[in-house]
Amino acid sequence: MNTASSRLRVFSLTSTLKNLGIQVNIHSAEHENILDFKTRFDELGTRDVLVVQKRVTPEILSYVDRAISNGAFIIYDIDDFGSALWWWTSPRLCYEMLLRANLITTDTIGRAKWLLQSHKRLNVQVWHNSVDYSPTEPSKLEPITRSPLRVLWFGTSSNLHMFTKYVKALGSLPDIQIVICGGSEELVNSLCPELKFEVIPWSLTNFLHILQSCDLSCLMHDGSLYDRQKSNHKMITSICWGVPAIVSDTPEYARIAREAGVDDAIFSNAEELLKALQKYRSSSSRKAYLEKAQNLIWEKYSPDKIARKFVEIVEEGIQSGNKSIYSASQNQSNTQISKISSYLSYILWRFMVEEHRLQFLQDRIKESGKNLLTKIRRFLRIKLEDMNLAGTLKSRLKTPPS
Repeated sequence: MNTASSRLRVFSLTSTLKNLGIQVNIHSAEHENILDFKTRFDELGTRDVLVVQKRVTPEILSYVDRAISNGAFIIYDIDDFGSALWWWTSPRLCYEMLLRANLITTDTIGRAKWLLQSHKRLNVQVWHNSVDYSPTEPSKLEPITRSPLRVLWFGTSSNLHMFTKYVKALGSLPDIQIVICGGSEELVNSLCPELKFEVIPWSLTNFLHILQSCDLSCLMHDGSLYDRQKSNHKMITSICWGVPAIVSDTPEYARIAREAGVDDAIFSNAEELLKALQKYRSSSSRKAYLEKAQNLIWEKYSPDKIARKFVEIVEEGIQSGNKSIYSASQNQSNTQISKISSYLSYILWRFMVEEHRLQFLQDRIKESGKNLLTKIRRFLRIKLEDMNLAGTLKSRLKTPPS
């Protein structure tokens, strides 16, 4: 529940599907008795749907093969790519899972294009994220006038690099309090020592209180190739819980802003960001924003609406009799030529993966400029913090490694 991916695409979905009268079970190969887990997969029948959410291990792949032999409809839900994806699986296992799935679901149009580019025979459908933190209706907060204006950025510490390039501009505004939810105070201060922030650790129980204590949220995905394909769930969550969002001119954020009629909340540089913040400084302008955007967004992205969309996608996939690439290849004779063809397909896929990885590095180097070494040190420090290893390493290392 502490990661948006599983919270939205497993737990929130499961809860809503159950409300729709659909039987759903969640199983984890790592947290259950392994024999019980194998038995469940052996018992999968022809009417069952098996969804694998992002993580793939050799054990999970073997269970998928059991389910396929029992006639299950296989869905692979993949809402990351690049280094964030390889944290959960390897390129080889990901490729094998893509071949076995009757249907691949993802959360953004950009990621769908990436998947189709990786293998044109895949059946890919976009299933967007819903509003987060299990709302039952839009929150009708009444915007208030207060001093200073409270502006919130929230996210994981690994995404702070996108925010920090705007902090000097934000700090130039009079009568403003920048609130950061995510990352430690020590980390934030080391990235932006010249400015003072209110830094609050994120937790599932305290986030909504933090969000609704602020007047605006300031969200951006204008970083690397991978960053620009991220989902809009933070934006729609902020708006539906009653806090207008000022957002970067990146695919998903800009699409939502234009759909909701708040184009003037989009920025592509620091000057435009400041202009948007000044426009929405007054409580009356924020009220008008919510009146335009909130109901439209709720209509499309409420948990109920997104769950029904998921069911619709699955039913269409089952009715169309979609076959996986793996099933189709099983029907061919197991000749040496078909084995070579399969291996060459994998090699081509890996070339595409590496091309994107190089693009990612190139994007980061461009961002870094002369401060590349500083950026690398910050990146490593963020990763250490995320893995809760910083304290352990500090006690073991008297001096940092070269």
